[in-house]
Amino acid sequence: MRISVPSKGTHFSDGVRTGPIIGTSFVPGPNVLTPSLMVPTPFDQSSPGIFNTPMSFLDMIPAPVSTNAIALAQTPAAAGYLNLQTLNSPQITIQTYHSIPNVLVLDSARNLTITGSVGTTLSQFTVFGWDFYGMPVVEQITGPVGAVIVSGNKTFKYIRAIYSSAGTTANITVGVGNTYGLQHLVTSQNYAFVPYWNGRPDAVVTVNTLANNPITTVTGQSLVTVSVAGATTGPTTTAGFVVGEWITISGATTTGGITAAQLNISAQIVSIPSNTTFTYNTYGVATANAVGGGAAVLNTFSNTLVTGDQRTATATTLDVRGTYTPSYAADGFARLTINYYSASGDARNFNNASTGTINLMNNPITTTNGSATVSVYAPNHQLIGPIPSPQGQLTPGDSITLIGATTTNNITAAQLNITAPVTIIDANNFSFVSNGVANANGQGGGANITMTPRFGDLYDSTIGRFGVSQYSIPLF
Repeated sequence: MRISVPSKGTHFSDGVRTGPIIGTSFVPGPNVLTPSLMVPTPFDQSSPGIFNTPMSFLDMIPAPVSTNAIALAQTPAAAGYLNLQTLNSPQITIQTYHSIPNVLVLDSARNLTITGSVGTTLSQFTVFGWDFYGMPVVEQITGPVGAVIVSGNKTFKYIRAIYSSAGTTANITVGVGNTYGLQHLVTSQNYAFVPYWNGRPDAVVTVNTLANNPITTVTGQSLVTVSVAGATTGPTTTAGFVVGEWITISGATTTGGITAAQLNISAQIVSIPSNTTFTYNTYGVATANAVGGGAAVLNTFSNTLVTGDQRTATATTLDVRGTYTPSYAADGFARLTINYYSASGDARNFNNASTGTINLMNNPITTTNGSATVSVYAPNHQLIGPIPSPQGQLTPGDSITLIGATTTNNITAAQLNITAPVTIIDANNFSFVSNGVANANGQGGGANITMTPRFGDLYDSTIGRFGVSQYSIPLF
């Protein structure tokens, strides 16, 4: 009997089309002497067929959440490495990886948690490992103080070591959380279809009526702080929130010069200063230090999709591809499935890359007094900032060209309307260095600014849109 080796499949490069010629029409002929004619339309000037849209499917049954799957209870006496698990479990297996023995391989790419006990004191925990693609990952997690649980933002598939910066006085454990890494870069919440968790759509909204005047502004900043203490429904602290999570504010009134329309938006949580506060970026800039907002309402989702962080990775940035947190903890039986659009190698973006222009919103430029650096609000810009090479050097990312900006806070139109490389702030904002220096904090630029390119160039770096570039530093 002859056994044939099966094909490993066929790789299609960018811009693949399938299907019939689109847009072709027919002019019917009156009789057999004048038959129907095929008439091309403008669509037929392009290659035949339609672009394939890259859809991906995440399907897993995660092992149960565990507070000690990575490291059992121990009390570091001083700075040093933790003792990690040495036995297999549903959450991990012990393997040799990259010729390194005793590497912990997680059941799926997921985040870590660190649990303290009564008397636990502050320490910084640095996790060393690899991601789904085998790229080195380092994450620094600020440890618990007391009997609380803190969660990491990045997802690991392999764990090599965990370093504590100091002694903790009391026991800590390290476990696996309920946040799972996406295998491809997701740049927008709109790119994920309704996730299913244990056979049901995983989309539950929690509404919180906040205490009066929960918003605090700082002069010259678009970032505001929201207090959730005293919420009448839903969670009463931010302990369950994560940086990057999307929230929706409604019912807020103008505060510190930031209008109601600029406050009442959907936005990502930027930071969590305490157990009762979080921050987010508004569409305005405060003209005064103030506390207000009226009887604002906070909408949160019990499931959390955090989009990929395309900034140059560090030990404290978010996951490079994005994460998903279901509405309740994994138990080893519930199945998680998500259909999502992969921003990797999309033919639409390939054809739009570095071409076209987009009209920005009114006054999208924000200046900082005494600085030449300005930030630009450009929703879903898809730009890429400087990319680190394996040798640690930075290669340039995308550059943009502005046209039509007006003089803003002493930076003239000529000094703003330039071509310059960008630094990524988040999925909707970037900054660049102008040729002038601002003499005030504030927004401006006018109502007729256009930007080229319309989208970032997907292929100006070796990582494409898979977002596999990660951060690594030597073991301590």
